[in-house]
Amino acid sequence: MAQQEYPAGHLSFIKTALSRPLTVFLPPVHRHMDAQYVEAFKEKGHLRISSFAVFKQHKDEHRGDKSEGSAFSLVNDTENNRSFGVFTVSGSNAYALSATARTGPDISEAFGPSSFEIFELIGFSAAIANELPGCTGAMISQCIYVDQKMLVSTGAAPSVEDFKVDGDSKNLSLEKVMSYGSSITGPKPRFLKDRKFEWQTEYRFIWETNKPVTSHLDIVAPEVRRFCKFKDN
Repeated sequence: MAQQEYPAGHLSFIKTALSRPLTVFLPPVHRHMDAQYVEAFKEKGHLRISSFAVFKQHKDEHRGDKSEGSAFSLVNDTENNRSFGVFTVSGSNAYALSATARTGPDISEAFGPSSFEIFELIGFSAAIANELPGCTGAMISQCIYVDQKMLVSTGAAPSVEDFKVDGDSKNLSLEKVMSYGSSITGPKPRFLKDRKFEWQTEYRFIWETNKPVTSHLDIVAPEVRRFCKFKDN
């Protein structure tokens, strides 16, 4: 295994130059699995990347969530006395990997007794993206826990006229409806989780691709290990 390139005090970060430097640090997270899978990653770089479709198929209460990626987005236009709402399901083209910022026996019992630490989240995400066919972009975020997967905002809402195929047509354009729905939904539904899962403190890596993703993907990427720390490091 390659020698560790990062000092112990390292935190993954993004730095943006505004009027003065702004640095956003990301905490280290842990990926819990059975010991054999941690060992396979440690020794050979073998790692299974999951997907939203797989998340929905899990039968145990800690991993399974049939509503993954779904949300109802609503815009209330008080000025014109109208509203627009759309139900969307995001992540059907994405691979995903879950980790946690929490440690303790409850996490180990739910997700596996062994784990490895991802301390350089940005480097890890970028390296995995290089291994995924058709990857078009990556996201990282802590999950957002809610009582209802509903995104409500105020502002100008479109009228029926805005969705017509052309000015004189009686037909509506599904493309226009979907485009507007996507614009008000954004990336947030990919990280929404029911409140009952809040104890998991999940951080989620997402890799969007240019085609539907319906299963997991096994990769062998030894170079990814340099962004991780194992028990005997």
